[in-house]
Amino acid sequence: MKRVQSKQQQWSESTAGRHRGLTLIELVISIAIAAIILSIAVPSFLDLIRDWRRTGTLNTVVMSFQLARSESIKNGRDVVVCSRASAGTCGSTSDWSKGWIVFENADQDDPPVIDSGETLIREHVLTNDQVVSSSVSRFVFRPFNRRSTNGTVIYCDPRGTGYHRAVVVSWTGRPRTAETKTDGSDYTC
Repeated sequence: MKRVQSKQQQWSESTAGRHRGLTLIELVISIAIAAIILSIAVPSFLDLIRDWRRTGTLNTVVMSFQLARSESIKNGRDVVVCSRASAGTCGSTSDWSKGWIVFENADQDDPPVIDSGETLIREHVLTNDQVVSSSVSRFVFRPFNRRSTNGTVIYCDPRGTGYHRAVVVSWTGRPRTAETKTDGSDYTC
């Protein structure tokens, strides 16, 4: 007697060997390989994120100095960039970890204070885990080629001395970024 199979039975028997899925061992090996690859890749991504964060902070410092310099020349008044003590208030220390403020110091008071009638141009607040220090508590940008404050703002990278970077401001008020001091030594915090 001849047995007749339906088309559904023929299809399921012929494809059963090809569509069997993953075994538990194959799944465990795949997860182990993925874990090894991730353990190698994640630290390099963390370094990349730290580099971007450092670069972003330094670019913001440079931008603030360039803004202060151009506002001083444009308006013919002193413009101050100083460490931030609290909202709209200059700090008296060289710790810039709370951020910095840029304002027009029309009355040229010393130490500079934002008085009524003076314009707060920009205020930048840093996150809690960023450490920025400076050789001075404030930079004064003066118009008409008068001497401005020179100094250095250092971004203290949590990875250590070789990763610290600085923004150096010349007496003409021009900022530049630097990886090392002029003598080739690393910046310290």
